[in-house]
Amino acid sequence: MDFFVQLNQFLDTFPITLIELTHTQDHHHLTLHTNNLLAIPHNTLRKSYPVISKRFLSLCHQTTHSQDQEVLLLSRFLLIQNPDHLTALSTRRKILKQGTLNTSSLLAKELTLTKLLLSITSHAKSSALWFHRRWVLHQLFPPSYSVSTPAAVYQPLANLPVEEMNQELDFNLKACDAYPRNYYAWFHRKWALYQLLHVVSLATPNELLTKERHSLLNFITLHPRDHSAINYIQSFLKLSTSPSSSPNDQFIADCYAVLAEYPHYETAWALLKSVSLTNNYHSIALLHASSTTSKLLFSLASNPSLPFSHDYSSSTSPNTMTTTTLAQQHSLNHQRSLILCLRTLYLLGCHSVTDYFWFF
Repeated sequence: MDFFVQLNQFLDTFPITLIELTHTQDHHHLTLHTNNLLAIPHNTLRKSYPVISKRFLSLCHQTTHSQDQEVLLLSRFLLIQNPDHLTALSTRRKILKQGTLNTSSLLAKELTLTKLLLSITSHAKSSALWFHRRWVLHQLFPPSYSVSTPAAVYQPLANLPVEEMNQELDFNLKACDAYPRNYYAWFHRKWALYQLLHVVSLATPNELLTKERHSLLNFITLHPRDHSAINYIQSFLKLSTSPSSSPNDQFIADCYAVLAEYPHYETAWALLKSVSLTNNYHSIALLHASSTTSKLLFSLASNPSLPFSHDYSSSTSPNTMTTTTLAQQHSLNHQRSLILCLRTLYLLGCHSVTDYFWFF
């Protein structure tokens, strides 16, 4: 329990904004760095976990609330080791809902804690933590039920500070950057952007959307293989539809200026297919007239051998995966990308862009 006490002292005393779990064998003590980063030895954390877990479960079965504060400390420790500890998270929500402690202050601290936990690279993809963070925001800024939405998860929150959600988007993008193809973080971003669009003036959302386009373009420039980012961009294009579609058209063109440099990645073809399915003929025509699509198609024309006879089931069996080299895996990824390319071109052809097929 000494390590548990020491960790609590660090977390409650210093303005820690980042946590790193270290895996070096000679690191056994907590280390506080100058940038408010707390380095926690993973081996020591793991060894203390069973004792803390046993104590936590024993207190969870008690009917009184006299030890709620200790339960919060114990569950915090468990979540540092295991971000998907559902019992720890549900117990925290139960205590916060009961209001036996200073609820408003605890909710603010809970928001800080989830941000701290999600700063751990291995925790940034925890669906349970992202859900818990949205729950805390719902408790801090209860939704106005006079506004109807197609899904409860997108219920607009009331009295939500704009600066709060701007910071949420900034923090979220760091989590997306820390853990590639982070679906749950991108889903949270979609929710946060919806909330922010709801609270800003209906007459002036353009500045927010322009900033988001800039952030997304910078992100895919650094992470062109991130499928989750491309899926988010598809949702963003629907969310940011306006009578003047030129900003989105230019944004799509800018994205392809980046993705066309990587024709062997599936992300380029996935977004191209999405644009075609939205029946956005103006955007399709813009891509058709640009050199970007020509570059993508030329990459296929220069390597027309397609692996329709390739048996993918054999390459993914347990017996063969152990003998697959990196070069072979790269070749398989390239072949899958080409197949997706053909399907995309077929869809584009069905949407009155048949001139694309002259390459074949």
